[in-house]
Amino acid sequence: MNKRIDIIDALKGFAILLVVLGHAIQYKYTATAFDENVVFRVIYSFHMPMFMFLSGLVAYYSFEMPVYPYLKKKFMALAVPFLAWFALAYFATGTYHTIALKSYIWRMLLSPDYGLWFLWVLFLNFCFLVVTVRMEKGLGLLAYPMMILFVLWTPFGFLGLGLAKVHFVYFTIGYLVMKYKEQLKEYFVWAQMLAMLAFPILVSQWHRTRGFSFLPGMMGWFASHRIPFVASLLAYAFPILLALSGIMVSYILVHYIIKNSLFYSSLCKLGNYTLDIYVSHQYFLWGIGLGVTHVFTAAGEALLISLLLSYFILRRIKILNLLFLGNRAKAMA
Repeated sequence: MNKRIDIIDALKGFAILLVVLGHAIQYKYTATAFDENVVFRVIYSFHMPMFMFLSGLVAYYSFEMPVYPYLKKKFMALAVPFLAWFALAYFATGTYHTIALKSYIWRMLLSPDYGLWFLWVLFLNFCFLVVTVRMEKGLGLLAYPMMILFVLWTPFGFLGLGLAKVHFVYFTIGYLVMKYKEQLKEYFVWAQMLAMLAFPILVSQWHRTRGFSFLPGMMGWFASHRIPFVASLLAYAFPILLALSGIMVSYILVHYIIKNSLFYSSLCKLGNYTLDIYVSHQYFLWGIGLGVTHVFTAAGEALLISLLLSYFILRRIKILNLLFLGNRAKAMA
């Protein structure tokens, strides 16, 4: 993709603000309290699926053949920073005092969400995409749902596959939306209207750890009528509908409400540096004051220090750029 698409950068900038704000809330409150915070619940209902969706959009333009150089480039850009930050965290957070290195590595293999899981899972998604595109030559569009089902039904979850089961569907939808954007234009207004109706209803009934409040009763009804497969399908579909409607509402907010503002141009610039912020902001969530003041100051500090760290150190020193940012551009626009 020779020219960046402003709206994608703006949405990425918006998404990284949600990530930082969500983590600031999470760090401020206890494990039971932050899940009851309305802002936290709204953010966590769609913010990481939104990143996967946007990555799928961009993947349509960045996909290259032959396969091996393409995956090598993605490994350097995503997997290497994941591994480098995971290694750094072992020493920077003092984890080496409580867990042996061998156990730490084993924990990473079993569950990458102890680290910057998004980077590793995104790399897996690109691997799955390569296979899917090759399958498409013989199967057509059927290749995409087949690959989603293959990932979903994989009988184990280590090496990030458990997280991929959740997020590959958003990556695929993003890729297909960009691939068939012209054909989908006529449905776009209807999709926006449905999202504005669905999102507030669904998010009001959703909890990060308990799921949807209405699902147990609904699933029980289908099970009692001996059609449990419908209950399973609904349990899988509702979180996807919630996330997709949240993504669409974010698009409406960014594209129609703040597009002509200075904030929009700031989001576009911020969208170029989402990785820089994502990989380091959690180390700087300090904050001052109490309550809401503490949350917003922590988020602001983390955002600013992450950008300064990137500008003055990570993007300027070649080896650090390669290890911790996957060799991103050295200068900030």
